[in-house]
Amino acid sequence: MRIVPRLAFAALTCLVSPFAIAAAGDCERLLAAAPAPAATPDAVSLNARAQCWLALGRPATARRLFTEALVQDPLLLQAHAGRAIAAARTGDFTRAKLDLEALKALDPKAAAQAGELLTLESARDDGAATPEARRADLDRAAAAGEPADRLRALAGALLRSAAGHHRRYEEWYQDRLGQLAAAARAEPANVERYVDLAEFLVRESNVRQRSEAPAPRQAQMPWRPWAAEYEELLAARAAADEALKIDARHVRALALKAVALSRLGQDDPADQFVRRLQGAGDSPEAARALAWIRQQRIARWTQQARSLRVPVCTATRPGTARAPRPGELSPAPCPAPGSRDLHLADTLENKAAASRRESATLFQRAAQAGAGRVEAEVFQAEIWLSRNRPADALAVLQKAVQREPGSLEAHGALIDVLAAHGQEDALLRARSAAELSPSTAATAARGSLRPTRG
Repeated sequence: MRIVPRLAFAALTCLVSPFAIAAAGDCERLLAAAPAPAATPDAVSLNARAQCWLALGRPATARRLFTEALVQDPLLLQAHAGRAIAAARTGDFTRAKLDLEALKALDPKAAAQAGELLTLESARDDGAATPEARRADLDRAAAAGEPADRLRALAGALLRSAAGHHRRYEEWYQDRLGQLAAAARAEPANVERYVDLAEFLVRESNVRQRSEAPAPRQAQMPWRPWAAEYEELLAARAAADEALKIDARHVRALALKAVALSRLGQDDPADQFVRRLQGAGDSPEAARALAWIRQQRIARWTQQARSLRVPVCTATRPGTARAPRPGELSPAPCPAPGSRDLHLADTLENKAAASRRESATLFQRAAQAGAGRVEAEVFQAEIWLSRNRPADALAVLQKAVQREPGSLEAHGALIDVLAAHGQEDALLRARSAAELSPSTAATAARGSLRPTRG
């Protein structure tokens, strides 16, 4: 859905408009006419909505929408400028400076105008105060029984001082995606640029490993609110295609194309690229690529089988759920999976087990070729599982997680093995560790402004 042009123009001028009341009124009408959740707004629409939230005093909401707009269009000047202002208004001047530098590379004049606004924002903020100092001020004021308004002001200052210490996965994702796309545009004849872009998209599209459950027995929430695995895999496939136009025998490009197709559920076309990889020679790199493809496919079958065995609960309409009154029966439990689902789960598990057995030699070669890397332990775990020795597989993966606590691939493989063998307590601990792992991609991707403990 396209935004009404007049309202879009008003939204884009909300930030610096001297007629803030009129602009805010236009913004309210614009937000009321928002597209349905199922629709996919374009970058201009997202940017206009973000500018509105910024004008209405919601910089944190605006910041998320600016980031989503920049994922779709990394060259959108207004989104860079808007996010810089939004970050500054929440106290995160580090992020604001990064966006100002990006804007300067695109349009120095626009960067100068945004820089003036940042200067005004920084003048209102005491950037020298640390979160610890702000917390101490708040504690002293609370102990002295100061008025609530004073406490609220100190709490707001604490949140602002801590804002720059929070790492946001969605912004790291957008920054890295923009860098890789820019590198591919700058060197269109360099096959490695397209391969790097395709690999990033394939790995980061794994929403299962880039999400967390906010509480036990709640659904997983992706770290990127706009996560769209299918679209990202299509983009990865397109990047791999560009790489293969330059070098039709490039091993990583062939592997990434095969994995993207397999993750999209297109196993037959994926097998064509597997056969091309098999004909690329007996190199260690080819062995690692083939093993990665096979491991990804086995993981997909295993996850699908596990999901088919989970009872399906029908959600109630919003506002209708309530506790049973005295004398009423408790709500019926979730229905168990039907025989058809269980049969399909058995079929998928048998396919995964057969594939493991057939691939044992390939996994062995790949583990030797990748010695010293986390992937070597993941392949070794597959070998133990092919021999029906899950305890040994768990030991290898636990060692990998201890050695590389930031590896989401190692955490994901460990979680799959624990889930497949019913070790629920260990599974919950592993999921918690994966959500808090200090990897670049898993940097506590929580976008709130909660202060961190010193």
